[in-house]
Amino acid sequence: MTTRSLSPCLALRRAGLALMAALLWPLAALADPALVFGPSPRALDNRAIFAPAHLPDWQALADAGIEAVILNQTFLAATDILPGPRTRRRDRPEGSYLTDADLADLALMLERTGLPLIYAAGLGLETAVCAPDLSPQEAGRAQAEDEWARGLSRLRRAGIRPAALNFDGPFLRWTRDSTKTGSCAVTSGGGGDAARAARTGLAYMAALQDRAEAAWGAPIGLAVTVNLPNWQVGPLHRIGNPQGPATIDLSEVLSEVARALAETPLRIEEVTVDYPYAILRDDPQMFRGKLQGLLEGMRGINGPGQAAPGLGIIVNTQSYPNPCLAAQGPDAVPFLPFRRNGAPIGPECIAAQIGNGDVTPAPDTDVEWMRDTLDYASGLRPGGWIDALLVSGIWPDRLYLQSWGLNPLSNVWYMAQLRQLALSGAR
Repeated sequence: MTTRSLSPCLALRRAGLALMAALLWPLAALADPALVFGPSPRALDNRAIFAPAHLPDWQALADAGIEAVILNQTFLAATDILPGPRTRRRDRPEGSYLTDADLADLALMLERTGLPLIYAAGLGLETAVCAPDLSPQEAGRAQAEDEWARGLSRLRRAGIRPAALNFDGPFLRWTRDSTKTGSCAVTSGGGGDAARAARTGLAYMAALQDRAEAAWGAPIGLAVTVNLPNWQVGPLHRIGNPQGPATIDLSEVLSEVARALAETPLRIEEVTVDYPYAILRDDPQMFRGKLQGLLEGMRGINGPGQAAPGLGIIVNTQSYPNPCLAAQGPDAVPFLPFRRNGAPIGPECIAAQIGNGDVTPAPDTDVEWMRDTLDYASGLRPGGWIDALLVSGIWPDRLYLQSWGLNPLSNVWYMAQLRQLALSGAR
């Protein structure tokens, strides 16, 4: 597709400028975390964003201070896993993942801008790797081979070396009571206890790192993304389970991780926190308590005398869908919510999804999503409303300005907003 289909985004840009002016001023005092950008695999320009025509946009982002790009595995996988007693694979339609030509464009962009690439690992689990008769090491290695074949090997063929692998929910997806999409519990009704989840997740991470380092002949760092609302941490319940029975405790899993790493070391460079904006706003003290539990569990994870993992925070993974999307009919193409039957949604719905900056009772536009994203970022400044919740002496090393959800409709527009964010002194 061409960028002409994005012409309605001019309205988005105009609405965003006024919003930006109102919200950027508090960011001048922000400390100096690195800013990492993650384009949305669900935007209208999910493929076009890497075309040579957009090289100036990427260069401007790099010049403004964005220090890396994080690429979700959704961009690479050509198949989906369908849940059930015997999982099946379904080919994803053309346009819902990057072609080899798109990857060549991505390689050119990374070479020209010098931006390092982080690969966000975490493809769904098939029934076979969730089988209880497999050892944690066997299950982890099998999942690593599948992820290599469906994701990382495509980067290898394109000549793109990731600087790091960031594993999204590597322990949560192996627990027996997980509600995470693509987990053993959701895919096939399987999963294990804290010890099995910890050892299987570590085996998966180590095997994929080994596979990648052998292929590229260079060291590749490891990070772990923790979806904190989806975990029980001590007495703090998992989201959606305030009165239900206790679920597997993250603190217990981290104790098992530390025990396993004492036997077979694996250096974890960073723990990245995924905590959506609305959930944090609704219960800030829950965020504080869970963050404290996470950091305490990770403190000695790399062994005696070794530095603890750094801290990254993802800025707003919430989705704000406009009601017009449902009226347009069901998604015809997985991962592409703005397309129906191979074509973009109608111009009226595009305009409604963009929004005009008006405040609505239930946020349902890209402009409102960007407003909350900026509020999240500004809240992390010294004295900000989120900074007051952080553990004393702990400051995020990285802010991940990424979107794996529905918003925004345009990556080009998103990049323009983040360029202004970086230039305003937020780095």
